[in-house]
Amino acid sequence: FKDPQGRASVAREVAAGLEQLPGIQAAGGGSGLPPVTPQRGTRFAVEGMEITDPNADGAYFMAITPNYFRALGTPLLQGRAFDDRDAPGTPPVAIINQTMARNLFPNDNPVGKHLKLINPEQSADWRTIVGVARDARQTHMDINPNDFYLPLMQAPSRYAPLYFRTDRPASVWLETLRATVA
Repeated sequence: FKDPQGRASVAREVAAGLEQLPGIQAAGGGSGLPPVTPQRGTRFAVEGMEITDPNADGAYFMAITPNYFRALGTPLLQGRAFDDRDAPGTPPVAIINQTMARNLFPNDNPVGKHLKLINPEQSADWRTIVGVARDARQTHMDINPNDFYLPLMQAPSRYAPLYFRTDRPASVWLETLRATVA
């Protein structure tokens, strides 16, 4: 699909279709596959906060479908996951990881605070933080960088690998997955 929004819609629809299959506990997708796919780095700003350390305003980010965290088994520690409220044209939102929450808001609840990307490829709109996810190893296995997540529908990506959680061997899913994607 040449249209980024069309790619995001298809990824979301396929993930939703996978979740309807018996034996699939959760399905989601994102703009990369951690820790295999290098995540996109960007600078960011936090509303009302001056970040003076030049190394403190960088983060990795991914655009994800609503059930991404459930599919990967990453718990949300605060707030909510993305859902149908987080569509194009709705107020921009983000989820941050616990490292970013601890680094930026050591004595505050980050849910409800605002940040924006300093990245020419993405919107410079202020995004409301709606959740905090447990740290996940996105790149290096020995460090926890600042990570944040955007709804795939608000930040379409060229790539959107899909993941699913099941209690059955992956080999039994090949034909079913092909038919669902088709």
